[in-house]
Amino acid sequence: MHSYHLPLNLILHFIAFCHGIRNIRYSTIRSYLAAIRFYRLRAGFSDPFIDMYGYRIPQIEMILKGARRLDSLPIKQCKPITIDILNKLIRVLQCGIFNPYIDTLMQAALTTAFWGFFRSGELFPDKFCPRLHVTQADIQYDMNCIIIKLKSSKTDIERKGVNVRWFRNESMNCAVHALNCFTVLRNSNNYDSPFFLLPNGHAFTRRAFIFNLRHLLLQLGYEASAYSGHSLRVGAAGVLDHLIQILGRWSSLSYLRYIRVSDTVILKAHNKILQLS
Repeated sequence: MHSYHLPLNLILHFIAFCHGIRNIRYSTIRSYLAAIRFYRLRAGFSDPFIDMYGYRIPQIEMILKGARRLDSLPIKQCKPITIDILNKLIRVLQCGIFNPYIDTLMQAALTTAFWGFFRSGELFPDKFCPRLHVTQADIQYDMNCIIIKLKSSKTDIERKGVNVRWFRNESMNCAVHALNCFTVLRNSNNYDSPFFLLPNGHAFTRRAFIFNLRHLLLQLGYEASAYSGHSLRVGAAGVLDHLIQILGRWSSLSYLRYIRVSDTVILKAHNKILQLS
């Protein structure tokens, strides 16, 4: 067996990167480390997590213990942007808050994210890549429908892509209308350019979207820090469970975390149980 050890700092940085930057949970990191150990042993190298005396390396165990403790802390859930809040946001934008271009862009971004159950990073990545993210070529228009080709997502590991479609409605939060209005203003004929484009030709990023969103929420008197890019996805989860899973493109039961049950709903459920007794 070869005696070459992986540098300890490399292992520690890998664990810190997974947990601190990529938000990967302790249990998954353990699985990654087990895979690393398996392939090293199969290749004839020594166990990377055991020292020369046959003991587990304490620094690795300590950083893993810290990751496990952090995972056990309660996670602050973002508040949902409901249809009522969405309408208020649209009204503010229609009155003018930034400039005509950004106001129209934000209307398109908000309604698209809401009705399409999109993760904000799927539409507005901080680092745009035309092979992975939504470009002008990925938008298909119809009179009553718009289709966005989502080339990659969190649940689409093989990157097969999926077409997300939604239809025109007669409300002020109609995504089809908002996207059509933005397309008129959008100044680019490059089909590989980001669809959600700033006036300077740069991609509209997730960071910029959340900044603008929180600015709007502050104008309306909401606690802006309680909302995030996921708030629209959570707020849209108000239909039947199986429809939430389909519309949100969840491949597991994790969509259940997005369902918020109000006190009113609980009270109605209790009353219904009483009626059955």
